[in-house]
Amino acid sequence: MKALLLALLPILSLAARAAAVCDASVGCVDRSPLADGVVAPIATDRNSKRSFALRKRQRSCDTIHQAYLAGTTMTSQDFADWSTWKCSTWFPGGIGSASTRTCDSIYRAYTSGTAMTSQDYADWASWKCSTWYPSGIGSGGGGGTTPPPPPPPPSGGSPCTNPSGGCIDTASLPTSVSATAGQGAGLRITVRAWANTPKDLFVEFRKNGAIVSNYAFASLPAATSSSWSSVSVTLTFPAQTSGTFQFFVWLTAPGASWGGQTFNTLVSTSLSGGSTPPPPPPPPPSGGGRGGSPAGTVITSCKTPGTYALTFDDGPHIYTAGLKSILASYGIKATFFLNGNNWGSIYNYGDLIRDSVAQGHQIAMHGWSHCDFTQASCVYGTEVDQLMGAIQGIIGKTPSYFRFPYGSYNSAAQSYVAGKGLRIVQWNLDTGDWQEANKANPQITLNTIQSALNAVSSSYSSFIALEHDVWPTTAGATSNSWIWAGISFIQSKGYRFVTVAECDGDPSGGYF
Repeated sequence: MKALLLALLPILSLAARAAAVCDASVGCVDRSPLADGVVAPIATDRNSKRSFALRKRQRSCDTIHQAYLAGTTMTSQDFADWSTWKCSTWFPGGIGSASTRTCDSIYRAYTSGTAMTSQDYADWASWKCSTWYPSGIGSGGGGGTTPPPPPPPPSGGSPCTNPSGGCIDTASLPTSVSATAGQGAGLRITVRAWANTPKDLFVEFRKNGAIVSNYAFASLPAATSSSWSSVSVTLTFPAQTSGTFQFFVWLTAPGASWGGQTFNTLVSTSLSGGSTPPPPPPPPPSGGGRGGSPAGTVITSCKTPGTYALTFDDGPHIYTAGLKSILASYGIKATFFLNGNNWGSIYNYGDLIRDSVAQGHQIAMHGWSHCDFTQASCVYGTEVDQLMGAIQGIIGKTPSYFRFPYGSYNSAAQSYVAGKGLRIVQWNLDTGDWQEANKANPQITLNTIQSALNAVSSSYSSFIALEHDVWPTTAGATSNSWIWAGISFIQSKGYRFVTVAECDGDPSGGYF
């Protein structure tokens, strides 16, 4: 009998301890199951995140949440345990979603050498990731592929200081360029380059340090000898006048683009042949445009109740084409506030921009480089005039609406823009899609839109909404993007989608 009592004593002690920490009106909650020999907490106060562990536990809601806050990538096991253990009871903010996995994350893993799994290939196909990454992630037939290891340097040696990074023969670039060479079919140049692994080679043309051309691209094969390989690219740019000119050339691992440079160099060149400067944008008609608000007016809402202007900043970008497909499925026209060189050179997206105009979308301006117009380093002439000329060259007309980057401007910036005949577009609904929390959980963006529209009626209100087509969770490139549910909700509240020009009552469509 004594032995039995001794055996029961630990159990009775645990029960007593559980009773001591449980509120009779709340009850006890087990925050993770007994598993792998680890004893779970026996109780918790509903209003506290403090757990009462019998002995040290290796894994729990607390440890998963701490890892999430520390920036650790959540795994499928993390999400499964979080759901099974009902961890959101104590941490309502959650740990993101398993669906935060995106085309971007799969492609980054692939280009970094991670073996692709059957799930990677299935998601890639289901999410139509090739829309944004046409080069793909290899074939799914082998149950996972790993890029081959870099080959050793060829036996003949290398002309490069860093064989794996690669280099170019600067003498292969033209020492003189005709002022009009970038027009028409463009300037075709052949670059001699070398690397002992396959590379992507990029070339751009710069004037006074600013990019004025497209990013010309070619694939550089791995060297098999010490001899240079020759690759040809075509640069397109407006007719140039005097200035300081350079070619900027860089190499990356395949698919890495700007961020993964293994080599870069600037090569000076000169302008020859003389040129007639490109014609300046036509002077604005009196009143600043062919209709709508006068030049320099700051517009924050539409003139007609029940209208909603979708506006997308910071592009063009790789997600823009996919977003336009989604908008087309709803019959919606939007306004795209373009940069000249933010996420990429505007000259790389000429066809996309022309196609946008043909589909009825409005093209507006957002500055050449997305600099803050209140800062002395932001040169108005470059940011406004150069972008006006670039868009005029691409679509044959000049936009008459402008949005300051960050919505930031002062009286000097406003006066300069007004002098160009431009109307200034701000917003009265910031969806917040640019914030890190929203990008991790697009439901926050959707909640913001719903709250704003639920607070008013379409019978007397209108909206100019701020969004960005450079984030996959806005542009529909992820399965949890808010864009579909957002559009449906806006329509359900009785709003009609319009461009900014329509919002402002401008029959010109927003152009000079």
